[in-house]
Amino acid sequence: PEPPIRNWAILDIQQTITATGYKIAVITNVPCHLYMMWTNKEPNKHKIVGLRRGDLALRETRYCFTSWNKNEQEEAGDTLTHTFYKEPWPVCETRWFTFKGEVDTLWTASAGPIFKKHRGEPPTTKYFYSDKDPEETSVDGRAFHHIWEGLFWPELRAAPGTSFDDTTDTMLLYHYGSSTRDKFYTINRAALLFDTSIIPEGATILDAKLRIYIGSASGWNDYPDYKLALVPSNPASNTQLEAADYQRVGSTLLSNDLAPLIEEYYYG
Repeated sequence: PEPPIRNWAILDIQQTITATGYKIAVITNVPCHLYMMWTNKEPNKHKIVGLRRGDLALRETRYCFTSWNKNEQEEAGDTLTHTFYKEPWPVCETRWFTFKGEVDTLWTASAGPIFKKHRGEPPTTKYFYSDKDPEETSVDGRAFHHIWEGLFWPELRAAPGTSFDDTTDTMLLYHYGSSTRDKFYTINRAALLFDTSIIPEGATILDAKLRIYIGSASGWNDYPDYKLALVPSNPASNTQLEAADYQRVGSTLLSNDLAPLIEEYYYG
């Protein structure tokens, strides 16, 4: 059942990483005014004497802050959301905190649990590039199917690769139409691999983006409905391509379709 209006309970606690610490938001079930009691010294744990069925013994566990700081929520008055900015919070420092609260300016008996949080290293941005030729740990290039007889589009997409190129400075993404209606000569598929082994095991990846420099785009206005799709690729080797890599691509879209293509434009 819902506790009496004079009492409050924590429903959720949320965090946002800031430049020097955290923004902490506490959600309660009833409007109240909270204070955060926090310390960077681990609370003492001890037991107190309790009488149970005539047996007097050390039973009840208690936690005591040896020293603490008190911070009031940012919002005025009684609220359901309670915001605390904990800045600065040094990297690699552990803090313990709990909450006390008022309802209509009167202290309540309600109390939250003791939370423990360690501030780890802040997020960092890493840039990865495919190795240029000669490759050492990763590869970029293109594999393609080319046949002058021409194939219908579904056939060309499903056909085996006939050649590849992983040595040039640029990657060509194109298709050729034939003189026969609805038939095409070739499709190029580009593969981009990145050596991300420096990311430590267990790391959390918050965001990832692929940035492509479009050096030249031609014929785009003739086919306004055409788009480039970003999908997984799985070449047989991490450091070189082969013709069969033309079919070693997935179908799961990793981003929105790239269109329209604009010269000298980066897609983030």
